Amino acid sequence: MTIKEPRWDISIGYRSPTWWTENEQRGEHFLKTTGGDSTRPSLTSEAINWDELGMTPRWLGEDTSECVAAIEPRNIWGQGPREWGRFLAGTQARNETALVISMVGGADERTNVFGGPTVSINLPAATYSSVGGPRIELASTPKVADGLSPADRDLARRVSNIRQRDSSTRWWSLHLSGAYIEPGGGGPGAQVAPVGTFTPLLTSAVGEVVAGVWVSDDGAVRHYIIPWLLSWKTVLEWLSRNAIPEYVPSAKRRIHARIGEEPQLQTHREQTALSELAQLEEEYAARKARLVREVADAHAEADPLRHDLLFGSSDTLKNAVRKVLEEAGLSVQDVDTLLGRTGNADLLIEVDGRWWLVEVKSASGRASEDLVADALRHLSTWPQFRPDIAVEGITLIVSPQIKLHPLDRHPAIYTRREFVESLTIPVVSIMELFNAWRARDFDEISTLVLGSSVPMAVPTVKPPGTAPAKGASAPAKRGRLRRYFGRGD
Repeated sequence: MTIKEPRWDISIGYRSPTWWTENEQRGEHFLKTTGGDSTRPSLTSEAINWDELGMTPRWLGEDTSECVAAIEPRNIWGQGPREWGRFLAGTQARNETALVISMVGGADERTNVFGGPTVSINLPAATYSSVGGPRIELASTPKVADGLSPADRDLARRVSNIRQRDSSTRWWSLHLSGAYIEPGGGGPGAQVAPVGTFTPLLTSAVGEVVAGVWVSDDGAVRHYIIPWLLSWKTVLEWLSRNAIPEYVPSAKRRIHARIGEEPQLQTHREQTALSELAQLEEEYAARKARLVREVADAHAEADPLRHDLLFGSSDTLKNAVRKVLEEAGLSVQDVDTLLGRTGNADLLIEVDGRWWLVEVKSASGRASEDLVADALRHLSTWPQFRPDIAVEGITLIVSPQIKLHPLDRHPAIYTRREFVESLTIPVVSIMELFNAWRARDFDEISTLVLGSSVPMAVPTVKPPGTAPAKGASAPAKRGRLRRYFGRGD
């Protein structure tokens, strides 16, 4: 003998799937006047495993007096007022909270000639009150509101996660409104204030409510308003697993469902395991919150300098490079400030009484080879500006292709083999400097800029490609320089 598991009755404000299958082809007018909808609601065609949810759907025309929750109810003549009334009477007789769920943004979307698309849901438990508002675009994921109960927080997270995966769906700025009533016998109209409270579940970055719950003044009705989802499954799972146990515990006891969840009926082993699980979840939540804050702080710290390094030009890029060098422990001066004029390199580095120039350049495309000649000219003319500061060399730092995403840029500054092998000064790409900075490898930053294979001695300044004097040794340029500038074309 098979014992039938007890189930919750759920009121649904639509005609049954069978009715829709039999009448779907009979035209919009017939469907609207007899079914309440001109097109078939998705819930009537979606494959829902009601047995697995422990639910029995009660469609329009069926008895709803024993239902513990209502989906998309209506209190409009000819469109479900009897079912709504019996549902509400049943919850009141049992002294239970009436749980209600509606989605906005589906067939109820309208176009306001003054403000664009809008939605509105008439609250069946408050005759002259509604929830709705205009469509809005959100650039970031909405925030779960503070102070929510466990069940409400779970619903907010479910909705937010679904909407992240489905970018085609829309958001709405929701608010509670009253109504303007004009008496049938003439006379002045009157504005009726809304009743109940509308509490946010999800909010935008500027505080707009995009999902919320309306609660009647006596607390007897909790009506959840959420944006339109392509599937009802996750909402029905939430209703069965979270909302009914939390807000209608008597319903859970009445049908003997999940009896093992009753603390008074649990074994010592069950209670111990649940206590450890609750502690683990609390510790996880605290650790996650700390890490989320740490990530946000790290982003806020790195974003400005990262942006200026990878996309900056002129003084913006120069100042970003200077900050990186200073973080590496190098003493850096702005050459324009030092000289009181422009016309030479960008930065001057001092290390243990020795001096080194740095030229910083950007380019929208590939870097010009003339940048090397310009840097060498700055080195050769430096004594004209500050003969008291004997610089030992110059490094060229280049940020090419700044209009491209950094990962799409060519890794080598220069690729022509003859030119690369003629270089007598370090040429550093901004990506090399950036990667050393983001890894906090300050020794690598010093090596990149000051050079490990470039002699720290006053060089004989010659344009690239000039042959060394007879008997003189060729400048060190292979090895490290080959590694930084690529193999060439």
